[in-house]
Amino acid sequence: MKQVLITTGATVTFQELMKSVLKKVFLNRLVEYKYDHMIVQYGKSEESIEFIRKLISELGNFNVKEYNNKDTGHNFEFLYDLKGILKVRCIQFDSLLIENFTSLSDLVISHAGTGSIIDTLRITQRDIRLIVMINEKLKDNHQSEIADAFKSLGVLESVGSNGDELLIAVDKIENDVVGEKCSRRRLPPSNGSIVERIVNEEMM
Repeated sequence: MKQVLITTGATVTFQELMKSVLKKVFLNRLVEYKYDHMIVQYGKSEESIEFIRKLISELGNFNVKEYNNKDTGHNFEFLYDLKGILKVRCIQFDSLLIENFTSLSDLVISHAGTGSIIDTLRITQRDIRLIVMINEKLKDNHQSEIADAFKSLGVLESVGSNGDELLIAVDKIENDVVGEKCSRRRLPPSNGSIVERIVNEEMM
């Protein structure tokens, strides 16, 4: 199994991230790189269900299964098989997201929240590569600074709210242009940098 996890955070749906991954050009690229499972964690708001339903319907006439689960909320499942077989499952949230999904993934594509970044980087039992998408619409947005700080350590790749940039980042990682750097799991020793302050604040 080769799995990618897309995560947008517990509550608010990062719509640009969802639009970037629930589209044919992105799914086709995953198939090309032999991914067979994609998990999309899309948020717990009521509006998010209809938003995801709309994006899936725009992909084509797939046999989509919808159901409610006590742990993961409203689920969508379908096989995307235009160029191969990719099982797509969309969940609202899971309190055990790290254990049940992140730790089983080969690639994580996340919003640029500090907590989500660190949760992924803490996983040491699996070589997980990480791409973060910055929400450029946020006011007083520190996500770029945070993402750049982690990127400078070679532990992730960051992109703006742009599907084309995301495709380029996936290509880089899959072709090992940045893959070796992004697979380095441990954060470096303390040096008084912004990353140290970010990590310390998250762990307090």
